[in-house]
Amino acid sequence: MRITLVGILCWAVTGCVPPQLALPQTDEPIPAGMGQLKLSWVSESASKALLGSAWASQTADVYELLALGSGQTYHFDVGNASDHTVALVPGDYRVLLLAGVKRSSGSITAELIGSALAEGVTVVEGVRTPVDLILRSIDLSISYQQTPTWQSSLTVQASGASRNQRLGMFLFGTSTTERPRFKSTDLWSGYEDCSTVSGTSDEWSCEATGTVPDASATVTVGLVGATVCYQDATDTWTTTYKLTKYSWTWPNRADLTDTHVLTPRTEVVATAVPPPTGADITIAWE
Repeated sequence: MRITLVGILCWAVTGCVPPQLALPQTDEPIPAGMGQLKLSWVSESASKALLGSAWASQTADVYELLALGSGQTYHFDVGNASDHTVALVPGDYRVLLLAGVKRSSGSITAELIGSALAEGVTVVEGVRTPVDLILRSIDLSISYQQTPTWQSSLTVQASGASRNQRLGMFLFGTSTTERPRFKSTDLWSGYEDCSTVSGTSDEWSCEATGTVPDASATVTVGLVGATVCYQDATDTWTTTYKLTKYSWTWPNRADLTDTHVLTPRTEVVATAVPPPTGADITIAWE
């Protein structure tokens, strides 16, 4: 899950409204009192993720960078080049690169499909420090436990992993946007909370059970991913809300059109079958 970028703008976040700072696009002179990070990234060479690095790198159209320091966080809205130079106040930083797909061409909602992490990055005044990043795609799966059978219960399972210990999604929030859910007009006539959720924000699983309708041809269930969260400099899981330009979410079928590139990866469709026992009745007029 690799991503390419070209940076534009940075926000230093110390309160509700982050101030804007102009950032160098190339190796410009280092601003007085600051240092620079020369960032470059590549896709993971041998991906083991279900989405796959090649697919993610070709699909991603949103990239954002977070530099988490002590007492302040810098945000960079970046494009899709392979390197980027950013100016930062001297200090130690955790660097996170998020890669996603927009919900639609003009949307500010981004569905996470990959990320990169660099720990313990030190910015020295007057020095340009190289930082090499490896982008990894997320893991994501949704499946049925058994064949959908008319008028029988059906358990749907989903699992995910960011493959980045500092990035994930909320699991147990009181808001419906801060916990994973399912959506199906077949099993529940709409949204359904997971009956069980286990794991951590960066690696989790969940499931829910519904009843297959009688004489249904197919059963379709989509995963409704929750809001993305990250570990700040104090290792506390926190939201990207009001920090990043885009509103980041785990892939969410309810957000997507039927033709969106993520739709086949966020829902499962299976043929429903009649029960193995019973009577077949044929009605005809004589």
